[in-house]
Amino acid sequence: MSTEFHHLTPAPAGAAGAHTGHGPTEPVSRAWTALFGLVWFGYWTASLVPLQLLLPQQLEAIDPSAKVHDFAVVNAVSGLVALLALPLCGTLCDRSRSRFGRRRLWVTGGSLALAVGLAVTAQQTTVAGVTAAWAAAMVGLSAVTAGLTAVMADRVPVDQRGMVSSAIYGPQALGMVAGIALVSAFGLSPAGGYLVIAAMLVICAVPFVARYRDPALSGQPPLRLRALLASLGNSLRNREFAWAFGGRLLVNLANSLGVCYTLYFLTDDLKVPDPASSLLACTAVYLVAGVLATSVVGVLSDRLGRRRIFVALTALLQAVSGFLLAAFPNLTVTLVASAIMGARFRRVHVRRPGPHHPGPARRREPGPEPRHHEHRLGAAARAGPSDRQPHHHLRPRLPRPLRSRGGHLGARSPARVPRTVRPLEARPLPAPALKKLHP
Repeated sequence: MSTEFHHLTPAPAGAAGAHTGHGPTEPVSRAWTALFGLVWFGYWTASLVPLQLLLPQQLEAIDPSAKVHDFAVVNAVSGLVALLALPLCGTLCDRSRSRFGRRRLWVTGGSLALAVGLAVTAQQTTVAGVTAAWAAAMVGLSAVTAGLTAVMADRVPVDQRGMVSSAIYGPQALGMVAGIALVSAFGLSPAGGYLVIAAMLVICAVPFVARYRDPALSGQPPLRLRALLASLGNSLRNREFAWAFGGRLLVNLANSLGVCYTLYFLTDDLKVPDPASSLLACTAVYLVAGVLATSVVGVLSDRLGRRRIFVALTALLQAVSGFLLAAFPNLTVTLVASAIMGARFRRVHVRRPGPHHPGPARRREPGPEPRHHEHRLGAAARAGPSDRQPHHHLRPRLPRPLRSRGGHLGARSPARVPRTVRPLEARPLPAPALKKLHP
């Protein structure tokens, strides 16, 4: 199937997920949300179970004395690859055109590439081979991430994004628990575990890909390397994007340290008799706390129309869990810290409510009015699924008496115009001025 990167022809009117100037308006159904959650379940299983269980076991079997160092090298190389691949995949995802669709193409291709990468990683017997294979798998992970996160902004209205985010991040811990339990229950080796979760990824992606249809598209300019690099630079110079990128980088770094090294922490520091069972218990506690947090926070953030307070709260809980693990290293505290970390690692989609959707409480945070800029939705995945904010229209600045809230002429601004303001009147030029114009 060929994929081109140039002008996109608009889809017929009335396509699924119709957009207005402010984004999608057609609500998604529970069935759609369930299938969307299922594909995320496979995604989280394929990306987190190797980090928490399979890679540590595989590296320990290769070189027990240097397993911590080797695991750090694998994570560093794969993280660098993902850092470069994710914005590139996001940009190409925005510009793709095929009969299979934009997002469907990248979700399908990325899922298959990640599954192949897992199967290749399973066959490696050296640290260099594991590093190369897992780094290649990160390219597939970046592709499916770009497609899935863009689907959120393409199809989900603003007032449903908190609820749908529960379908994204709720399966996160569930996928880890299911994957670890499956590997432990059947006594699978790391190689067998990789193959099982690769199959789970493909099976979970098929129902959503089969039913999803991309929404209407608008024309886009051809993709050029200079424009791509300029776009990345401009995004990093944007203050809101830079804060979102930096914040998510630190949050994910802290979470990765807690999740990736849990098995080694239980084995080498706490010296528990059965590290795999203890890891499963910590992950189960993580799951319960995470499901409760996502079900409450997602709905509450939609009803209040506020996001930042929940983001700040999750960062605070992250710090608390790390302090507990460092100050009181025992299994009971580890279980408590896992619960706090599970409740904390629930990201809320941050988007300012515009005048079309000020929130149920009619609150509106200051800032320009949003617009939908659909051809950059996938590129925004580098800030993460949950932080995508459409760019804003450039509108002429009006004199202060004419400005409504936000600095633009809004729908209710005429009522705020002072009576002293008069319409502009055409007046004849004085005679000297006319002589200068027409000597």
